[in-house]
Amino acid sequence: MACSTVRDLFDRIRRLHQEVADFAQRMGGQVAGERVHLVLAYLAKHEQHMAAAIADYEHGAAQRLLDTSFANLTTMDVDRICAELSLSPETTSDDIIRLAVSVDNGLSELYREAMEKAPSEDVRQLFQTLHANNERETRRMVRDMVEVVDF
Repeated sequence: MACSTVRDLFDRIRRLHQEVADFAQRMGGQVAGERVHLVLAYLAKHEQHMAAAIADYEHGAAQRLLDTSFANLTTMDVDRICAELSLSPETTSDDIIRLAVSVDNGLSELYREAMEKAPSEDVRQLFQTLHANNERETRRMVRDMVEVVDF
């Protein structure tokens, strides 16, 4: 994935969250089972929240950080991830949780790589914060989804 600036990277991350949210909403009408619907609804809401959080980070970041040129990052091809999103009508809640964790793991890899290749300490700290938040949100998401399934 070639990103020329931190802003470009933020735009792609926000787009991924929104694409997953849209996918979860679309799939809500195509799968069977109330719990599966509830987990998909939770996933859509979670991903919308994450897209908004990335937008907040972008709006709160200094212009110089957003305009910082970045070396090519090799992880997380948003277009490929979005194209591979799929669920069948027989999808289980566990399948949805695995899909959500897979997307979040891809983001964690991207954040780690961005920290390693950061052109400045400020940019490294920004992606370190995003990585920590993503890890925390992933744990919370899984916990909440499991609670929905167990309800």
